[in-house]
Formats: sequence, structure tokens, C-alpha cells
Amino acid sequence: MSEVKLKKFLIPYNNDVLKSYEETLTTGLKSGHSIYFEISREDVLNGNNKTFTELGAAAQHRKEWLEYLLLNVNFYFKDTPGVELGEDFNFFDQPEIVKYLHSLLGIPHNLFFLQLANYRMFCLMGDIMVNGEIKTVEDDDGIAHFSLSALQVNRVKSRAIAACLWFIEYCYGTGIQPESFIETVMNDLNYEYDFTELTMKWKAMRDAGVFEMKYVSE
Repeated sequence: MSEVKLKKFLIPYNNDVLKSYEETLTTGLKSGHSIYFEISREDVLNGNNKTFTELGAAAQHRKEWLEYLLLNVNFYFKDTPGVELGEDFNFFDQPEIVKYLHSLLGIPHNLFFLQLANYRMFCLMGDIMVNGEIKTVEDDDGIAHFSLSALQVNRVKSRAIAACLWFIEYCYGTGIQPESFIETVMNDLNYEYDFTELTMKWKAMRDAGVFEMKYVSE
């Protein structure tokens, strides 16, 4: 992939949003720890993911910030009974959280910030679960399991492919090579793909003007 700068970043370099997250990203990078977002119950119910989206837009300006942020973001859902850090709760009992995770896909490259594979899964298919389109069965340990129809699998895979294409666009000109991150995400989903084909499709879409890089704020 060519090391060419984007014509327009998600936010301009001198934007106040970038300045507001500079300390967070720099401090986190030095610590080497995962980033945890504290999400209030109000934000969950309102689908407010502005901070998450802005952080991703700010990180685009420095390669070291992006290297730190990608596949390294987790959540603490505050004021949500029965919910702990990480994977220690049943998502099927928390449809509001599943819906919130799915809302992140409104910015497709957001998928590649999420550290936990199950968070990424519900980012891609949360609406299918919340709308009651799948049936779940609990095993003897009380763990819920589900299966998707062939049509649903294709729908989720199409979303994953679209996220990959937007992620390639997001990385373009930043010095980040997206292939290894795409490999991790797609392998966790057990989806077959061809990175060369993805790149060719991305180039065709870019030439056709499909990608419109909008500022998060003016």
C-alpha cells in the first residue's frame, strides 16, 4: 500500500478535538495498557458513542497512537447491574449493551478498535440479536448459545467486509498497514477472505469516490 497522505483526515490537525485527546493517547501509549472507556447507563440507552468516535479520529494523525489504539479498546459499563469488566457477563441478558455495541458500526472502522472478539461480533450483528431474529439456548452452565441462518451469516460477513474496506481507507496514508489487523478480526469470525481482492476493491471504490472522509466536528 502506498504511503500517501489522505486528502482530508477525519478531523484537521489543529482541531480542538485532536488537542483534547492528545494527552489521553500519549499517556496511554506510555503505559502500554488497554484503553477502557467508562460508559454510563445514560450513554448506553442513548447510543452516545461520540467520545469513542472522536478518539479514533484523533488517533489517525499519529502512527504510534494508531498502533496503540487498534484492537486495544475495552469498556466498563457503569451503573449496569450484573455487568463487570470484559467478558464476565451474559450479553443476552443485556440487549441495551448489545445495541450500543452495534451502534459503533455506524463508523465502520470502529470495529478494529475493539479488543474483545465478542464485542466485535455484537458490533456486527447486535441488531439481529436485539430484534429477536435468532434463537438462543442455554447450556447446563447457564451460558447462552446461538446459531445464524445462512442468510444471516452472509449479512454479517458483508458487514465485516465493508468494515475492512473502510478500515483500509482509514489507514491509508497513516503508515499503518491494515493487513494483520484484518487477519485477526476475520479469523476470529471464522470468515474466509482474500486481502489482495479486498485491496483491489478498495482501490476501485476510492477511484469511484465512494469514500467521503467527513470531519467529526468543524
